[in-house]
Formats: sequence, C-alpha cells, structure tokens
Amino acid sequence: MHDKRDDEGKTRTTSDRVGFVYTNNLPTDGRNLTPEEATKALNLMAYYAMNAEVLKQQAGVSNKGRKSELGSVYSYSLSWDKEQDPDDDEMWNAAITSIQSLGLYEEYQSVIVQHTDTDHPHVHIIANLISPENGKVANIGNDHVKFSKWA
Repeated sequence: MHDKRDDEGKTRTTSDRVGFVYTNNLPTDGRNLTPEEATKALNLMAYYAMNAEVLKQQAGVSNKGRKSELGSVYSYSLSWDKEQDPDDDEMWNAAITSIQSLGLYEEYQSVIVQHTDTDHPHVHIIANLISPENGKVANIGNDHVKFSKWA
C-alpha cells in the first residue's frame, strides 16, 4: 500500500505509487479506497483466515475437511506490456474477471491494488481462500488451467 523503501531501506513515506484500490466481500467494498482502508480490509481478511475453525463451528461445518496446501491467501499480479496503455477500467475488469475465473468472486474476499510506479501497468490481487461465511477453504485446484481459459 506504500512506496518502496527509501535508499536507506528504512521507511516508506507515501503511497504515491498506489493507483486504485478495490475490495470485494468486505465492509469496505468499493473502488478508489485509500491505502488505509485497504489495510483495514487486509487485516479483516487475516482475522477471518485465523478464525476459520470458529467460523466452521458457528456455521455447523465439520472441521475435518481438506486443508489448504496454499495456506489461506492466494496472491498474484496481472501486468501489461510497457507498450500497452490500459485504462483503470480495463485493468479493474481484468482483475475482477480473473478472480471470477478462479471461483473466488462470489463468496471470498479480495483486494486489488493498482501500482503506477513502473513502466508496465499492473495490479496485484490478494484473495482470502477462507470463506467468511463458513470457514471453508476455496478449491482453486488447476489454477493454471483456469487462468489459461480466462486469458
């Protein structure tokens, strides 16, 4: 959510490199959030991930289900060639449809962050693999195939 570290590697003074920020299935849902709002969303995602067993218990779901080999977070980025010039809407749409291709859009939480500090446009997607509704782990097996079909 912030700039890269300064020359001494100690501080991150601004969030100038952050373009748009979007959250899905979180209280902060929307686009053009502040980095502070996005950080709160990420903290809430971590809370749900750390409390998956409690969520399962509250939803009456067995805790004997499969465990995620990936952990509770799935993170990736989409980038365009430096010769391409996608607008914010094109980048946002690509991020949303990629999340949908994994089956993570309807039930799972995600944060999309656009960075504007490189010569190639790109977005980062951070998805919570733990359902906030019932604590179940998302099934994103064969993600490479799903992404290939999406592309």
